[in-house]
Amino acid sequence: MIEPIIGPITGRVLAPPKTTKPLECGPVSYSGPLWHVPVVESGAEIDIAEDVHKELGFPVFLPAERVWTAKRGRRVQVAKPLFIGYLFVRVHPYREDWGRLLDIDGVHDVLGRPHTNDGHPAYAPTTFVEAMRRAQDMGAFDRTKIAPDGFRINDLVRVSDGPFAGF
Repeated sequence: MIEPIIGPITGRVLAPPKTTKPLECGPVSYSGPLWHVPVVESGAEIDIAEDVHKELGFPVFLPAERVWTAKRGRRVQVAKPLFIGYLFVRVHPYREDWGRLLDIDGVHDVLGRPHTNDGHPAYAPTTFVEAMRRAQDMGAFDRTKIAPDGFRINDLVRVSDGPFAGF
């Protein structure tokens, strides 16, 4: 079962979608909402993302990778954060106060936060976040399709040694 993550832009709780949109990066836009990167408590990214969205109403994107893990003796798929300890939060610089992010329990800082009240913290370009969303949608971070030895499911292999050599 896939654990929920906060969906990009809408802020809905959902599992990583499967679509086949091509990766494209357009020009960087400096007007409009910016994607700030809060530094959050490691291991609590999903809960903090939900809190940011519920309490502040900001759209949150938490890139996740699908991996295999053992739970109660069974092998299961889970979604875990791709960047441990970080979220992407979309904030409009002239209409919303990014500083409110620091009021959320578990948010330690915002990357590039100025030490004075004049100015804005660093942000991730929208094109980068959109490219990450498309990569996730295309399954680029799905580690469940790769066997532990590096082979993908349905890869053609040739056995070169041992009793099955030549197969």
